[in-house]
Amino acid sequence: MPGEGGRRWCRGWLQCKLCGRVLEEPLSAPCGHVFCAGCLLPWAARRRLCPLRCRPLAVADLRPVLPLRSLVQKLEVKCDYSPRGCGRTVRLRELPAHLAACRYGPPPSRPAEPEPRSGVPLPGRSGTTKSLSFGRTE
Repeated sequence: MPGEGGRRWCRGWLQCKLCGRVLEEPLSAPCGHVFCAGCLLPWAARRRLCPLRCRPLAVADLRPVLPLRSLVQKLEVKCDYSPRGCGRTVRLRELPAHLAACRYGPPPSRPAEPEPRSGVPLPGRSGTTKSLSFGRTE
């Protein structure tokens, strides 16, 4: 299949070795290995060793890889909701906005239903009482 070699290259070079996803905010360790900032920062703080175990590292030694970040943000990716039926492919930098509006995403959270309350009796026009319900329509 044409382009398959390019996809394998992208999977290998633009993929974080810690989380397995496309590099997000890539950081370079002193040894040259590159990982997502969200993966590498906690790792470096706890373990003080390159995740590929090649040499020691300190958080202060990590550097952003701006050209790589720019390249990654231009990659076209499938919507996270493709298993639910979304067929859209968008640039990675546009993915958060698409996910927020994607009709295949989870339904927006609704405010909690109010607790049913007993009505407050109100005098009616004919002298009968009516019930006032808060937050409910009848």
